[in-house]
Amino acid sequence: MTSQQINRLKRKLQEARFQMCFDHADFALPLFEMTFVAVGNVKRMSTNGSCIFVNPGWLQKAPEYSLEFMLAHQLMHISLGHIDRLQFYQGERYHLACDIVANSHLRGLGYVTESLPGVGKIYHETFYPVREGINLSAEEAFRKIPFDPAVLKDKKSYDYLIDSELYWDRKSSGGEVGTVLLTPDETDPDDLTLIRTGNSANNKRLRGQRRKHSEQVDALPGADNDDGLRRERPATGTQSDNSELRSTLETLRYIKKVSDKSAAEEEQLRIWQRPNDARLDWRRLLDCFLQEEICDYSFLPPDRRMHDIDFFLPDYNETALEPKEILFAVDTSGSIEDGMLDTVYAELAGALEQFGNRLQGILAFFDTSVYRPIRFTEIDDLHGVMPMGGGGTDFACLFSYIDSVGMTPSSIVIFTDGRGEYPDESAAGNIPVLWLLSREENAPPWGRRARLR
Repeated sequence: MTSQQINRLKRKLQEARFQMCFDHADFALPLFEMTFVAVGNVKRMSTNGSCIFVNPGWLQKAPEYSLEFMLAHQLMHISLGHIDRLQFYQGERYHLACDIVANSHLRGLGYVTESLPGVGKIYHETFYPVREGINLSAEEAFRKIPFDPAVLKDKKSYDYLIDSELYWDRKSSGGEVGTVLLTPDETDPDDLTLIRTGNSANNKRLRGQRRKHSEQVDALPGADNDDGLRRERPATGTQSDNSELRSTLETLRYIKKVSDKSAAEEEQLRIWQRPNDARLDWRRLLDCFLQEEICDYSFLPPDRRMHDIDFFLPDYNETALEPKEILFAVDTSGSIEDGMLDTVYAELAGALEQFGNRLQGILAFFDTSVYRPIRFTEIDDLHGVMPMGGGGTDFACLFSYIDSVGMTPSSIVIFTDGRGEYPDESAAGNIPVLWLLSREENAPPWGRRARLR
């Protein structure tokens, strides 16, 4: 692209994000901290949390309100955690579920429309049964979409999805994959104030469009209820103090910077390190655990030692001893010391070394909530992982989460000090559970347990 083309696209992005701040300054603020990159391989837009990747051909032609909606759509994907999905929730069907939930939440912010020029139909309800997306998680919406857009003909599949998931899993991608249009270091020009105060026909039309959408959302049932997502919108078409807005933006950005710094300093207190080697014999531990809980005798293959007799006898199937997909859940409540987290890291590394690529693991941290699970097959997958948590302990939340997302691990290994209320054994849903305890005095009432030294 030429420098002229880049500047036109940059200007368009600046105008859109600046305008969004009049309606929802706190929601739109992250746009000022993100890098915008032009790439030709996405459908309209995609994001990885720190960058927004936009198709330059679409951006050049996109109407103002459609562009604002797509930017808000990317922010909602980030806010709702859609880009941090588990690997088995990939594909266009799950992406459509995420879009439905995101679009429904955006209706609460005033983006009420059934379709948009340059975007198409805005789906905000599931198909069977019909449910409004704001009342569902992406995983729940996924179960209410009885088809996969990927198997439809190209045109029909294209109509269902309004953006791309291409960069959701590419957290390290940035300006190297395309042309950088706008960075957080670039300040908006002063004449952007004309967007709000200008009297051009275009601005009048745009204000009228926003007023129409504002009236639509006010007419929705429950629109006056504050559910944490609906914000009070300023009256459109009125003069505003632009210097006050700029001051507010600067204040919000400063608060965010201080907040991020404080959060980073707090997280640094819980470092994920490997100071020494594993002490557990994981092959023996898991073999005994899985043998007792899972393995059985099988006729496939039959016992070859009895091949001379006229009937088959079952043989012990050793392949069943190989650990399949195991969920490793780490208690990160306030009672857990950093030294225990280091020990957990060492033990996971030891398990990988003993089993190699035959061990398929999912790592999750929990206290009273479950934080984003991470798949791993080698120790490098755990580098840079920061343990999340620090509150109370709720073992029930772990099993509730597993059930809510449809996770089906072959077994669950829980690292904990054992302090907390235990749910009934039925919460595990017949999945074998092994408790690795740092304290013996807090033994769980069910499941298998071992001592973590």
